[in-house]
Amino acid sequence: MRRGFVALLAAEAISIFGSRMTFVAVPWLVLVTTGSATRTGVVAFAEMLPYVLVSAAGGPWVDRFGPARTSVVMVSPRLNDQPLPSTPLPPSSML
Repeated sequence: MRRGFVALLAAEAISIFGSRMTFVAVPWLVLVTTGSATRTGVVAFAEMLPYVLVSAAGGPWVDRFGPARTSVVMVSPRLNDQPLPSTPLPPSSML
């Protein structure tokens, strides 16, 4: 294997690991700061919703446009894997 390809795989693995860590960290932060299971569930749902929507739309999209075209559109911007660059959290009194 080429060195660049191994570096790309390592970077992708680190990126995926970090993205998956947010599935635990963000709801946990809400639970620890507010103590509310309901708010934690709402945050977890809001965090998971984009993944569900993109996954549900992905199959028909591939059927219609083909796998090569779809991979360029879906993987290039990584729309389903990137958090918002700066999402301020409101104070716990507002949650």
